[in-house]
Amino acid sequence: MSMRRLAAAGLLAILVTGCAGVPTRKLPPTPDRFERVNRGIDKFNRAVDRYTLRPIAVGYKKVMPRPLRIAISNFFDNLEEPINIVNNLLQGKFARGGAEVGRFLLNSTVGIGGLIDVSTHAGLEAHEEDFGQTLAVWGMGSGPYLVVPFLGPYTLRDGFGDVLDSPMYPVYWVEEDKVRYSLIALWAIDTRSQFLDIDRALNEALDPYVFLRESFLQHRTYEIYDGEPPLEEFPEDELPDESQPPGQ
Repeated sequence: MSMRRLAAAGLLAILVTGCAGVPTRKLPPTPDRFERVNRGIDKFNRAVDRYTLRPIAVGYKKVMPRPLRIAISNFFDNLEEPINIVNNLLQGKFARGGAEVGRFLLNSTVGIGGLIDVSTHAGLEAHEEDFGQTLAVWGMGSGPYLVVPFLGPYTLRDGFGDVLDSPMYPVYWVEEDKVRYSLIALWAIDTRSQFLDIDRALNEALDPYVFLRESFLQHRTYEIYDGEPPLEEFPEDELPDESQPPGQ
């Protein structure tokens, strides 16, 4: 299962809430057929986070110097480059795929195993893609919205995508279980520490479940359209008549 679908996935989505427009060519809606079950799992996940991952992330952020935290984040971002490369190419984004190859080679060598993001400073921007996005571009519907225990928000399409992405993630190539699990734990803690500031927004939402669901689905739409979803088109009869003075 892809690292980017672990416990912090839903929290990442909140950061772009309001940034993604509604597509003109709307993607098929994502139904929440299992809302009652999803709500229960979401409540469980937030309780687990509150008493385990979040306190650890708070301590991590306090004791770990910021330059070292940045280096660790860069390291894990670099490990995801094979996924980005393959999915850019599968979507026909060959220029972006080539740029991702350059990023991976440059950061893995000059960047000391990805600890330093040399590529961004060299003008090679990141183009993150996963197989869930690829399946969407190929026309596969999202399927129902799901909340997975410990992992957070998903769609059925993203679940299939993670299965296909997993073999490309280098962490899973580590044969030593202790090392592999340690890397996964460090990734989860480091990622969670980056989103501590948004906890208040989630806790103050009238319905945290709906807030997280809509944020996540909107974020996925934003990603599928490469950050530039077209704005919604309104029917002509809903447009204001500019010939009439205001108030008439």
